Amino acid sequence: MLIKMAKKKNRRQTELCVSTLRDLFLQNILENRKYTTFLKLVNHAKQNGEDLGDETLVNFFIEDVIHRKYGEFIAVIINFILNY
Repeated sequence: MLIKMAKKKNRRQTELCVSTLRDLFLQNILENRKYTTFLKLVNHAKQNGEDLGDETLVNFFIEDVIHRKYGEFIAVIINFILNY
């Protein structure tokens, strides 16, 4: 929801949302590692013969969501910089 709000044309609202999202990603969500997509994670696990149980698939899905949302966040920042 914050990412959607940050995409609005209101400059002040975008600044507040970007600041909040930055803090959220840096302090609560992101770890010091590279995130990747669901399909890449599943393919890598299959190649290594790892168990693809429900818990593993849920973790892969969560990582995929984080990967996509962080990408959206970066796009919002770029768009904000280019337009203001």
